[in-house]
Amino acid sequence: MDKRCYRTLKAYPTEPCGLGKNLFDKNVKKCDKCPWGVLHEASNYCFFKYIAENDFDHTPKEVAQLLQLTVQRAGQLERIVLIKLKRLKILKEFIGEAPKNR
Repeated sequence: MDKRCYRTLKAYPTEPCGLGKNLFDKNVKKCDKCPWGVLHEASNYCFFKYIAENDFDHTPKEVAQLLQLTVQRAGQLERIVLIKLKRLKILKEFIGEAPKNR
């Protein structure tokens, strides 16, 4: 399990993670939400379980829906992540080669 898990779980949740599920409830205080939550019931709302169990070849629209973001914001975040990975010099190892400037 990833060390970033707010519940510090030793394994993926076997039932819906309350903190992950709360991420999408506007009536719940921020401190009771998990920033790694995903809108995917089969993964028990756990980002790490979702990534481990699913092929992550999604369109920007699918990613936006999963994270409850606008398509525009999902695209912005993708660019930010690619820039940070490139700066950390791990992008080549992660995807095989650095992307061409868009």
